[in-house]
Amino acid sequence: MIDINEFLSALRQHFHIEFLTTDAYIQDLALAQMRLFQLEAYDALHYAIATYHHYDYFATLDGDFVHTLYNQDPDPASITKIIKIA
Repeated sequence: MIDINEFLSALRQHFHIEFLTTDAYIQDLALAQMRLFQLEAYDALHYAIATYHHYDYFATLDGDFVHTLYNQDPDPASITKIIKIA
């Protein structure tokens, strides 16, 4: 049986997957996004982690991310774009 460390190592090596962590700053960012975008805690945390790590895109199947405020940032280059997948 494969152990969890071998499994995670294989994911990193073969699929170039990053495992991201959170800290107090990201949690504060998530709280702000919960208020601004009316997101649930998990949704806000996922988006805050992507934003904090400067990902260009955040793909989701979640309908909670359909919101006009996401496209109203004065500097579109500074935000993570949300891609809603049908």
